[in-house]
Amino acid sequence: MSYQDDFIKEISAHVVAWCDYMGYGVPSAIIAQACLESAYGTSDKAVKHFNYFGLKYKPGRCNCNDGYFTATSAEQRPDGTYYTITTEWFNFTDMHTGVEGYMQFVNIPRYAKIKDAKDPLTYLNILKAGGYATSINYVDNCMKVIAKYNLTIYDGGAKMLPDSLLVDPNHVNWSPNYTAKRKYKIDTIIIHCMAGTYDAKRCGELFADPKRQASSHYGISSNGEIWQYVPEQYRAWTTGGDKKCNGWTGSEYDHRSVTIEVSNTSLAPWYFVSAEAMTSIINLCTDICKRNNIPYLIWSNDKKLVGYANLQNVVVHRWFASKSCPGNFIMQCLPNIVWAVNANLGLPGGHL
Repeated sequence: MSYQDDFIKEISAHVVAWCDYMGYGVPSAIIAQACLESAYGTSDKAVKHFNYFGLKYKPGRCNCNDGYFTATSAEQRPDGTYYTITTEWFNFTDMHTGVEGYMQFVNIPRYAKIKDAKDPLTYLNILKAGGYATSINYVDNCMKVIAKYNLTIYDGGAKMLPDSLLVDPNHVNWSPNYTAKRKYKIDTIIIHCMAGTYDAKRCGELFADPKRQASSHYGISSNGEIWQYVPEQYRAWTTGGDKKCNGWTGSEYDHRSVTIEVSNTSLAPWYFVSAEAMTSIINLCTDICKRNNIPYLIWSNDKKLVGYANLQNVVVHRWFASKSCPGNFIMQCLPNIVWAVNANLGLPGGHL
């Protein structure tokens, strides 16, 4: 893929998640704006300051920024001529907050009608009429980007399809709580318990709140229903912790893991899960392994093997934090889960 395609793929997940959470915005239009304003993520403002939308600093307009910076920029007069300005711009810490800042920036009375816009042309015309950009051809240029890269696939419905065919496309609730770039290749699965009896739909609603600062890739209900909250290509914020295990924090290990939250039928200390949920755990883990070229799962219940996925590629949250997750029941079942997954993967007898 080209760097333009890479940028679109990366920022689209943030845009879709924030539009879903905020309840307004047309993703294709916003993605196109980011493409043009940041030269597909290559501009100085984007690379150094994660300002992908040319957002000038206005005190109180955003609350997710990390200060501001001063830089020059070219603007266009109504007669088509250009002039240079030097002014202050919002500084953000990553792409996640950069898109959040945009959503806050346009959430003012001047642009209020964008909340009724259902298509990119209407959305962009409202922004242009409100004075968002000085470029005479701003709307046309954005629409050309939308057409060239077929960005309307991000508009309406679930917008992004789930990674796994085991997930109904209607059973996605994309969370804004994730890190866009993994540090490592996926080689591990971490099964968590929800520590609650609510279903995967409710779990997704909780993870959709950016203030919660938590998420997982998947959730499984007691009836076996599977939901997805974070694309596998990104790191979900699941296995945080207050201690290291064999030199790794839970947050670091999430960079190499696909994480699954499972609903419980009872609370601590066992956190039992249903037979239907157990079946879905096995089927989902099998699917994750196949799509990520993980040849088999290994569970040794050995903290000393954390970091060595060739020796143990199933780990548990309790090793990284003062928690009982995934609960005593799943801990007891992990050997059987791994055996069943490996049998599905074609290993004789389901073991090595």
